[in-house]
Amino acid sequence: MDQKLPVDAITTETTDWNCKVQLVDKFRPRKSSDLSVHFQTVLVQDESEQQVSIVLYGDDIPKYENLFGLFETYLVSCAKVREPRSYSIRAGTYEWVADRYTIVEAVTNNNRLEAPLHALTKLDTLSFSAIEQQRSGVEFDLLTVVVNCSAIQYSTDQSNHFREEIVIDQSKKPFLFTIWGDLANNEGAALLHHLHEYPVILARRIGVTEFHGALRLATRYQTTILTNPQYVQASTLTNWVKHNQKMLLSYTLKSSSSSLNHARIEDQVLAISTIPELLSTVQSFPVEARLSLPDHPQSFYLLACSNCSQFVHPKTKKMVRCFSWLGSHITHVDVTYDGKWILGTTDTLILICTLFVDKNKSTKTDFAGRMGDKISAPRLLNLNPLDSHMAGANKFRSAQFS
Repeated sequence: MDQKLPVDAITTETTDWNCKVQLVDKFRPRKSSDLSVHFQTVLVQDESEQQVSIVLYGDDIPKYENLFGLFETYLVSCAKVREPRSYSIRAGTYEWVADRYTIVEAVTNNNRLEAPLHALTKLDTLSFSAIEQQRSGVEFDLLTVVVNCSAIQYSTDQSNHFREEIVIDQSKKPFLFTIWGDLANNEGAALLHHLHEYPVILARRIGVTEFHGALRLATRYQTTILTNPQYVQASTLTNWVKHNQKMLLSYTLKSSSSSLNHARIEDQVLAISTIPELLSTVQSFPVEARLSLPDHPQSFYLLACSNCSQFVHPKTKKMVRCFSWLGSHITHVDVTYDGKWILGTTDTLILICTLFVDKNKSTKTDFAGRMGDKISAPRLLNLNPLDSHMAGANKFRSAQFS
């Protein structure tokens, strides 16, 4: 009868053993650097959370495709134990090879003899506060929330494709995350589809890189991305998402444009001394400060547009409307037959304006008088972030009244 052993007790000399393990990571099939070996690696751990890699080869890969499911529990026996190969994912002293002689039995809640292993707790991830101290080439794991995701993009020479994401955690310090190749096609597409749920992901073996002087996260050759992983720490982050839906939605809208805008969380107040370091990636900065005027009294008001940075110095406090914040020029205008409604089209949104009241309290159309700062607030129609990404580079064109 096989003896049940923990992972670290199984060596090349051990015979007649079985081990209860839980699958915690699953890599896509790939080939060795010399293209001579077609293999797939899965990572499992036992009840004490000791890990080991299981390697599949050639025709055995499709055999185990539907058997090895993420976070499922299995009894494994008759696997070959050996020293890790150069192309292997090292998780322990040895690795196992599953072939036609290996027995893998799924452990379910209906199994009366064995119970599935509990939720995982062993998780060695990098904190967001330590990301900026990482060197290029160093790999680490990160538990995070996806708050925005782009459509597929291509490198300048069209040789590589990728997606860009914005990720954050409870520290509310966002980072851009570039997902390359097959991960962009598969995991990236799933994340875009579920973006409205703000999925929690465990990105394993990722790194940092610099682009235009700004630090960002990026996938590497052995990166895997697990969505809503069954770790205790992930459950904590999921609960944080549930209690911050309004803030996350506001940030998704704020950071969405033709390309992802690496904005800052509105309630993240900065020290003025840190602003010069962020000018390459961020244009607006929430700060708390005391304003001191050298002369008293000051007989003017200073009003500024947060988008175009234009200033107005009126002598009385009043509302000034600035249309530069639309983000692009108006490309087409349509008017109702009575002149009471105006419809403007830009590349990214549509706006509607109507009547105004002049200084003589007369109601006029925009053609019968100068509206100036008395223009009514326009109504804006634009796509939500998901539809915007799906539309890609397509633009609004020539909106008309029917």
